[in-house]
Amino acid sequence: MKKYAGICKNASCCVGLAFLCVLFESTVLAEPLKIGVLAYRSKDYIQKQYQPLADILNQAIPDCEFSVEAMNYEELEQAVATRQIDFILTNPSHYWLMAYRSGLSAPLATLVKSEGGQALSAFGGVIFTLTDRKELQHLSDLRGKTVAVATPRSLGGYQMQAHELMKNNLYAGQDFKPFVTGMPHDRVIEAVFNGDAEVGFVRSGVLESMALQGKLDMARVQVLNRQDLPDFPAAISTRLFPEWPIASLPHINETLARRVVAALFLLTDNPEVTRQLAIRGFTIPADYTAVADLLRDLRLPPFDSPPRFTLEDVWRRYSLLIISAVVIAALISLLSLSLWRVNKKLQAERRLVLQKSELLTQTRNTLEAIIKGTSSVVGETFFASLVECLANVLNMRFAFVAEIDSSDIRKARTIAFWNGEMVGENFSYDICGTPCENVIKKRISVFSEKVAEYFPDDIWLKQNAVESYVGIPLSDSQGQFLGHMGLMDVKPIDNPEFLLSLLKVFATRAASEMERRRATEQLERKTEALQQSNADLEQFAYSVSHDMRQPLRSIIGHLQFLANDLKGKLDEDGQLNFNFVLEGAKRMDAMIMSLLEFSRVGRKTEAMRRVDSLEVLNESLVVLAAIINESKAIIDIDGEWPQVYASPDEMIRLFQNLIGNAVKYCEGHKPHLEIASKRDNSIWQVRIKDNGIGIDPAQIDRLFAFFSRLQPRTRFEGTGMGLALCRRIVEHHGGRIWAESKGEGYGSLFAFEIPLEPPSIDSKA
Repeated sequence: MKKYAGICKNASCCVGLAFLCVLFESTVLAEPLKIGVLAYRSKDYIQKQYQPLADILNQAIPDCEFSVEAMNYEELEQAVATRQIDFILTNPSHYWLMAYRSGLSAPLATLVKSEGGQALSAFGGVIFTLTDRKELQHLSDLRGKTVAVATPRSLGGYQMQAHELMKNNLYAGQDFKPFVTGMPHDRVIEAVFNGDAEVGFVRSGVLESMALQGKLDMARVQVLNRQDLPDFPAAISTRLFPEWPIASLPHINETLARRVVAALFLLTDNPEVTRQLAIRGFTIPADYTAVADLLRDLRLPPFDSPPRFTLEDVWRRYSLLIISAVVIAALISLLSLSLWRVNKKLQAERRLVLQKSELLTQTRNTLEAIIKGTSSVVGETFFASLVECLANVLNMRFAFVAEIDSSDIRKARTIAFWNGEMVGENFSYDICGTPCENVIKKRISVFSEKVAEYFPDDIWLKQNAVESYVGIPLSDSQGQFLGHMGLMDVKPIDNPEFLLSLLKVFATRAASEMERRRATEQLERKTEALQQSNADLEQFAYSVSHDMRQPLRSIIGHLQFLANDLKGKLDEDGQLNFNFVLEGAKRMDAMIMSLLEFSRVGRKTEAMRRVDSLEVLNESLVVLAAIINESKAIIDIDGEWPQVYASPDEMIRLFQNLIGNAVKYCEGHKPHLEIASKRDNSIWQVRIKDNGIGIDPAQIDRLFAFFSRLQPRTRFEGTGMGLALCRRIVEHHGGRIWAESKGEGYGSLFAFEIPLEPPSIDSKA
């Protein structure tokens, strides 16, 4: 019974508590419910405009009393923080700020406004200036200008436009100066028309509304960065964002919030009330994530402070990146170790190179002495001078050049022989049993000492007390054995490698003198081999450049995917470094493309034929029409335009690069080009004169080199291959190209000339 009595007692307590809660709630709801509305105009104006909203809610929810109170930004924030209001209607960015600081419900509904007879639940920002300001045509023209804004807290009157300019690398306070006029947006328009600012920011619809009221002549207004939105009735310079949200404070229960939302949705059925409110009604809440992203990008409240991360947060969010970084660091360590080993090996090789350098210096001095004694002689005189110089300069007792007997390979005869005192008489001898026997087998023969002991049958070695021997075979260009050349001394040789290297140098000259009649044929074969080597190198450059683009384009693609993933997550330095990597990869891709174009000249282009030069020029102008129209360039064409024997697509590319450069390198004024053509006998000459930035005469020789740039990339984009490609095309047509300029600021002249006719067969020969 006691247990049952306890249960009854507890139940009674619960019933009483429930009764008190209902009584408390009824007491709370008996108090007026305030709807705070942001006063974007005067408080009296907004209070009067939105009072019908309270009236319609009082009718729809008779057990509650609603009132509307217009407040400015600070008053609205204070009222939310102290729970002096129950519902709030404000702009989306202001909603995010108060939701973050004081706590608000998710948006209950989104405002729907009327514009041009259309119901709109989204709006945007407008960037405008006066039509007579011809210098303001693009967003980049705002750099250094004063911009009128109602308040930096306005989403449609400042934040949308600032975000659009940020995407174009223009930042408030740094690249343009905001001039705050205060609300409403009408003051911004007055500031621009009064000359207090060159540019103004207002929300969409303001200009059209003032024009409809007769307060503004739209013909005097120019909208910058105008967006083409066919279904949107007002001018706009940014993307669209959702209209104002209405939200409740945390102390409003869900049942009451749903009843308010239901009443708001039914406003569209009451045109009289919506006319008084100057709206169309309310609709289901929009997605306001884009507004939060905008505030994060601009680092505006509530996202003006960097978030705090613990190590656990960092690991959870960036574990994959951390693991990748560790792997990369390990790879870098391995590469560093490998690099250290390579450097150590290079140091050892460097010491060896220094030693060889000393030897080369000695060799050079010796060569100069020998060459000086033999350069001015040929034939038999050359051989006599050669053996004399070799013996005297190298301090050897004997020197000789011998040729093989064509009828008996075992016998040889000296062409020149230095006997220690003078050039002696030539003689024949039997090779078998002598050091020369190894040489006729096309082998180098070196005996630093005791050579006579190795060849006991060679009586001459014993009679002359020969101690050392160095011999080298002489072969023609076909590898056929012609003879041999050697040095002998009565003392051991300390540096046989040095002597051998010198003999190798003069062996070619000695062999070439032996086959003078074959010299022309040998030269032709070498020329043909050189041409083939150049062709192979061009094909190699094309193949390597083509294959390199595949992984590079993959890198660029993944970097762009990564940029989307990291959007808003990197700090300013991180984003700057990331953009630097991405732009570097794109620039490398452009350079490889330029190299590919360069390698295609003469190989992957149309065959040469007779073409109309004026037609080629016109085709190139069609390709350049976009940049010509954009820059409003003036192009004068004059002279005689003959038919020329050329590759059509290479000529188009030549004109395209030269004319494109003339238009591109014109800064601060309208480009004016003079293109003149003339024929001079069998030569066609074209001159392209511009009024551009000009060229330092001292730098003209660098113009046509690979990847050569005279201007910084921050001033003018490009790879530095355009003029090198022009030179390659002109040279492929057997012509020449050059540039002239008096200096920077005086414009430039680029000219080229090529033959009108193809080379004849005789000239090719």
